Amino acid sequence: MSEQKLWVALPDTVLSDNKNLRDKTIKLGAIARSCAIFRVNKIFFYRDHTTTLGEFELIRIILEYLDTPQYLRRQLYGMKKELQYAGLLPPLRTPHHKLVEKNSEIKVGGFREGIVVKNSGQHYVDVGLSNLIPVEGPVSKGSRVTVKFTSQYPNLRCQVTERDNVKEYWGYEVKEATSLKKLLKSLNVDISILTSRKGIPL
Repeated sequence: MSEQKLWVALPDTVLSDNKNLRDKTIKLGAIARSCAIFRVNKIFFYRDHTTTLGEFELIRIILEYLDTPQYLRRQLYGMKKELQYAGLLPPLRTPHHKLVEKNSEIKVGGFREGIVVKNSGQHYVDVGLSNLIPVEGPVSKGSRVTVKFTSQYPNLRCQVTERDNVKEYWGYEVKEATSLKKLLKSLNVDISILTSRKGIPL
């Protein structure tokens, strides 16, 4: 039996009640923290066509930033203006946000998130260890990847893998949809639960 997946969908106007970047950042931090606690696999933001106030780009940057392990954030995001209040964001404490480890503590079959770098024609990944690790598989410089270790210290090597291959909760992905109606039609799900301020209380 395959593991059940949990997806949530929110309108891109979810920040319409918040007037400044600080408050918007805090709200998105609460959304991300809640999704991580309940092990949400995908967060969809759909276009709310009743207004032009949608802020999908801000939503995407902050939520993806929060899902990124701390040791990769500076390389992937630099000094974006959308992250001015990133210091107010809560830690997600998810399994893929690994703490500092010694190379000798890495086990074969272990997973980490990394960013691909190229050195002397060879691809490596920065996975937050004391040195870069040679990587196997289709990669492109600067991309974020999930890797699985295939050998142990002192000859650490890894290969690119899919998030779905990780048995424990491995964070969420942020997706965009043109509308809620089209999103629901495109998803093959067992149960859908819709909520609204205009709905009837259960």
